[in-house]
Amino acid sequence: MVAEICGVHVTRVYRWTYPREKGGSEGTVPSRHQAQLLNGARARGIDLTPQDFFPAPLPEQSGAAA
Repeated sequence: MVAEICGVHVTRVYRWTYPREKGGSEGTVPSRHQAQLLNGARARGIDLTPQDFFPAPLPEQSGAAA
């Protein structure tokens, strides 16, 4: 479905999961496809937000030296 929404071959979507050294984007959806995915998800009733394209912040480590 992601490939269909973005207008790319499914292998292109898989490549997004590859490390940069192998031509991927390390699990990040390329920015040029993010708006397409948001619109496609909305049209299909899928809960997707811009925040879903960014990794969750790491929890702060308590007691860490400054």
